[in-house]
Amino acid sequence: MTGRLRKLAFMAAVIWGSVASGQGMAPSTTADAGVRAAIERGNAEYIAAFAHSDPAALARVYAPDGARMADKGGYARGRDAIAAVVRTLLSGTGPIQVTIETVDLWVVDDVAYETGKWRYRFTPPGKGAQSVTGRYVTEWKRQPDGGWRIIADVGVPGTEWGG
Repeated sequence: MTGRLRKLAFMAAVIWGSVASGQGMAPSTTADAGVRAAIERGNAEYIAAFAHSDPAALARVYAPDGARMADKGGYARGRDAIAAVVRTLLSGTGPIQVTIETVDLWVVDDVAYETGKWRYRFTPPGKGAQSVTGRYVTEWKRQPDGGWRIIADVGVPGTEWGG
């Protein structure tokens, strides 16, 4: 694991530990309305990409060197790798209806840290409807063009499958 991934894993554990232990954190006041709106637009792009089964569009939500990390340790780094992983996922699920609920958002300089809950709903070919839920920590970075893109998206252990 690289130093950057180790740092992000530690950050996720600290944030998740505080949330899961019930200590709770007050809603962030460090994220101004402009940053919140940019993160919401990025989440809307993410949701639309899955709804349209478009791995390339999903990969564009990430920075060129961004990473998508699963809750069991696997990851894809870079847009091409992310698109490939998502293409494989979509081949077994078809379109996915995604729900994202941002729980908190902190901004430090040009990096935003988002925590939240997600739900994927889909109907694989020839099978019944499925639902998967979990929690996440996403690290967004302001890009040279002023936009915000994901540099690390981490699934937190505890994903739940349901019918």
